[in-house]
Parts: sequence; C-alpha cells; structure tokens
Amino acid sequence: MTIEKTIEKLKEIKTYGAGEEFEDALDTAVALLDALRLLKFNAYAITFILDEAERKEAERKEREKTAELECKNKEVLAMPIADLDLSLRSYNCLMRRGVATVGDIMALGSYEELCRTRNLGRKSAEEICSKLAQFGLKLGSEAQNG
Repeated sequence: MTIEKTIEKLKEIKTYGAGEEFEDALDTAVALLDALRLLKFNAYAITFILDEAERKEAERKEREKTAELECKNKEVLAMPIADLDLSLRSYNCLMRRGVATVGDIMALGSYEELCRTRNLGRKSAEEICSKLAQFGLKLGSEAQNG
C-alpha cells in the first residue's frame, strides 16, 4: 500500500472521531508525505541536471575529437605523395597528372577516376588505395576487389 493510500485511510478513520494522539500521528504522516514528495521532486531535478551535464560533457568531448580528427586529416591531406612510399611507376603517373598531395588524390573522388590516370594500372591503383587506407582514407566506390 502506498503512503498516499495509507493517509487516505487514516483520514477516513479520523472522520469517525479519534483521539488527539491519532490526529498528531496523521499530521506527522501528512508532513512526511509532503517531505517525500519534495524529495522525489528534487531527486528528479538533480537527475535531470546531472543528465544534462553528462550530455554537455559528451558533446564537448565529441567536438574535441572531431577537431582533432580534422586537424590530423588536414595534415594528412597536405602530405606530399612522396611521403606515401609509392612505387616509382605510381609516383610518376600521379606527378604527371599533377597530383602532388594526398589531398589531390582524394580530390579525384573515385577509384575509377584514379584508374583513368595514364599508365596507371589496376595494381598501381590498388597500391595507392592501400596507402590511403593506412591513414583511414578511402576513395569513393573503390571497386578494385570486384
């Protein structure tokens, strides 16, 4: 039985007439119920505040992580293709096409477009994609495996 129901029962008994001690006990029970309601309300408020603080902290960490990744990506995209340790054929084909940085490779947009590079065969394209994958990068619709 809940406290509210108990108090209602006590109020019914009070209507039949009871002693002063009973009325004092009833007043105490009502005061306790009010205190419990206030405690419950405050508990909900505190929980809401804590949840909101946790959410804001998670958002802050996500923004920091995103900013860190963007910074790393900018560094990777600005990296010269010479730093990828590509085979001489792959390196020369890219340079002939005017591709000097990792960002330039990514700007090609797709594996198919990379394969359109003159004298760059499937194996060389796969090598380049493999090197990009080491940095967490991937050209769009890489169909080299099928």
